[in-house]
Amino acid sequence: MMRHSETMRAASRLLLSHPIVCLLAALAVMVLWVLGPIKVVHAADTTPPDTTITDGPSGDLTGTTAKFTFFSNEAGSTFKCKLVGQDSTRTTCSSPKDYTNLTAGTQYTFKVWAKDAAGNIDPTPATRTFTPRGGGGGTEGSTHLVGAGDIASQGDADVATGDLIDARPEAIVFTAGDNAYPMGSLSNYTNKYEPAWGPFKARTRPSPGNHEYMTSGASGYKTYFSGVPEVSTNPTYYAYNLGAWRIYSLDSNLTGAAMNTQLNWLSDDLASTNTTCELAYWHHPVASSGQHGPTTLGRQLFAELDSAGADLVLNGHDHNYERFEKINSSGQPSANGIVEIVIGTGGTDLRGQGFVQPGSQKRNFDTHGIVDINLSSTGYSGEFVPVPGTTFTDNFSGTCGT
Repeated sequence: MMRHSETMRAASRLLLSHPIVCLLAALAVMVLWVLGPIKVVHAADTTPPDTTITDGPSGDLTGTTAKFTFFSNEAGSTFKCKLVGQDSTRTTCSSPKDYTNLTAGTQYTFKVWAKDAAGNIDPTPATRTFTPRGGGGGTEGSTHLVGAGDIASQGDADVATGDLIDARPEAIVFTAGDNAYPMGSLSNYTNKYEPAWGPFKARTRPSPGNHEYMTSGASGYKTYFSGVPEVSTNPTYYAYNLGAWRIYSLDSNLTGAAMNTQLNWLSDDLASTNTTCELAYWHHPVASSGQHGPTTLGRQLFAELDSAGADLVLNGHDHNYERFEKINSSGQPSANGIVEIVIGTGGTDLRGQGFVQPGSQKRNFDTHGIVDINLSSTGYSGEFVPVPGTTFTDNFSGTCGT
């Protein structure tokens, strides 16, 4: 009896010798000889890439230099850029893309298109529109800093101070904390701060107050101001140049290790800056004749600035206006100290006078308003600007390094 494997081999020889099988095999050989090897054809890539700008100015820009970073959702993409207002055509570019010597006061729109490996081009470029305002680090001319603290409680006064700032579109805006009452929550910012001071958010350089920290970690403040040019919300302190000035936005609410880290950063930055003049703002004043009175929370910051020869400090916290002569970090008059101005008049309810402190030169407790400070290459001159219907004013000036 034949084994099973021998039976299968015999059946295979019989099948391969069958005339029809032989004919089909011959036809297959002829087809391969005529047509060549069979190729697998893939569907063509016709999907364009998406282009995204991850960083770069929007709205008002301090200075005349802009940098943009961007990417495509498809690896291997190339890019073309165009700066509307300067470029006549698109040009090949890569991330980051820098522009220098832009014209202050001119509106530009940056556009970038991604092109993938298949040649598809993003039909809707990523865009950013911005306007350089000058004063970004040169030493010529002058520029303006305007603002106040203790601002938005959804009344008429915060809108009125906002209107004063809106009428000064060339100025950079500071806030001295307690920007959105009562809790500094995101809803407080959206519903109260935004209608009054939101229209110039892109040129605002804020600082937080104690009411911001009534929402855990000042998360409302951080979320609202995240992404604003030159603003850091983590950490909650930062510096920027404005003309010949180095400007510091600081956080007097920090304590312990967080405060020490801020102080070390401030010391290093003061030592490395090559600007002629320095100004700082934060929430808690070291001297005040208002109802809160002097606080110790900002003393270490003040002392660090004083030792470096800084020129002007702006604070809030007490809901009034007060200007001091040069003082030291203990709030006492000092010929080698720093001029301090309390400007807690941004819109929330005002408060009365407490104990008048040494060195107080001008004070008011019933007028909302802002300070408008002209920063030149050698010093500053400024004024308290009251809201319409009120008459209190104050004028001040100083020379850097004296």
